[in-house]
Amino acid sequence: MVDNYFSTGVRVADWLGNTIQKYHRTIEDYFHLLQTAGLRVEELHEAKPQRNHFYDRQTYERRK
Repeated sequence: MVDNYFSTGVRVADWLGNTIQKYHRTIEDYFHLLQTAGLRVEELHEAKPQRNHFYDRQTYERRK
């Protein structure tokens, strides 16, 4: 589970007692990079959360 999945970019996190920087990309981002490198991909769409699947708006907002 990744909070703010569709917000790409650098993220800072605590991991094993250290602060690290990581770069988050969506699967769509990776496919676009592969296409740019010459791989032919016809189409890709990822499932996005739907509000009615969550008990509260705050959780929904974090998951999208």
